[in-house]
Order: sequence, then structure tokens, then C-alpha cells
Amino acid sequence: MRKFLLLLAVCCSLTMFSKGQGARFGFNAGILSSTAKITSDNQTSSSKGRIGFNVGVLVDVMMGKDFSFQPGLNFVQKGGKDDEGDQSVNISLNFLELPLNFIYHAKGKTGSFLIGAGPSVSYGLSGKAKVTAAGLTVTQTLHLGSSENDDLKRLEFGGNVLAGYEWKNGVLISFNYNIGLSNMSPQSGTTWKNYYAGLHVGFVLPDKRH
Repeated sequence: MRKFLLLLAVCCSLTMFSKGQGARFGFNAGILSSTAKITSDNQTSSSKGRIGFNVGVLVDVMMGKDFSFQPGLNFVQKGGKDDEGDQSVNISLNFLELPLNFIYHAKGKTGSFLIGAGPSVSYGLSGKAKVTAAGLTVTQTLHLGSSENDDLKRLEFGGNVLAGYEWKNGVLISFNYNIGLSNMSPQSGTTWKNYYAGLHVGFVLPDKRH
């Protein structure tokens, strides 16, 4: 809980800072495909893509004519799934994610192209695993924490890249890819990293630079 409150405090501080920097506020929503990469006993396996969604808010802080700093706060669904014969596993992980992107704006005919990258910090809210075998389905709650008795850690650090287009009226569309950099597994000898690719649409207050 302390880490969650710290995450919110950082977001609030960024918002207060942006008020004096000619910031624009907006929101976005979209769908994403997530996978999990697990290494145990020197063997690595990657899950199949699992479809989820995200929704969030963002602040675009101008840092010159063509650059901006764009923090956000998003609800993001991560996880993965796997199928083998008549057995399947579907893992759903819900996160509150704070991306800290630096954006380059390249002027286009009806708006601007966006290219950016930055770190991200995610806080795990909940998780569950749905296992189906021989026609029977069992759903199990995943415990998130920091002890070896937990299934996964709560806090995750990642790297984010994105590209998109913003029209002069503030409507935007973007694609991003997020790479998990920290190990989500609390068990020694095992690593778990999340990856996802997302397509988003949103709106920000029109850019006065156009």
C-alpha cells in the first residue's frame, strides 16, 4: 500500500508541476495484446498473446517547440495464455501504470506525428488464473506481494516506446510497446516478465503550437 500511495503522490506532483508549464490534459483508451516470459531451471517459455484493455489520463507538458514530457496514469490489463491439447491457462493481471514518456512532435499536414519513449512504473492491483482441463474450469486468485509465498510481486518497472498521430482538433491515435524490465517472480531461480503491445485512441486539448 505504501508503494501505491507513493505512485499516486508522484502522479499528483507531476500534475501540479504541469500547471505552470503550459500543459494540456487528455485521456486515452484502447486494446492490447500481452504476453508473459517465464524462465525457470534455465528453460524459457513465452505465453501466447492475451487480449486486454487500458484506459487512462495523460498530461502533455511542452518542453520546447517540438518536444514534450507526457506522464500518464493508466489502468492496464496484462498477463498471457497458453493452450496444449484440451488444457488451457489464462492469466489476467490488473495494473495501475505510470508511464513517463518524452515525445517528439513532427509537423504533419493536418496535425503532428508523435514518436516517444520513456520508463514506466506499474503497481499490481489484482490477478487471477483460469485453468481449463477435461471440460472443467477452475479460477484461482493470484496473490501479489513481496514474500516468497506470493505468486507475483506488486511493483514492476518497464520501458515504453510509442508512435502515433495527433490531429489539430486534439484527437490522437497511437501504438505503444511496453517491455518488462524487472522480475515479477518472488521465487529465487525463476523470472517472470510482462510485455504488451497496445493500440489507443484519445483526446487532448488542442495544441497551440499547430
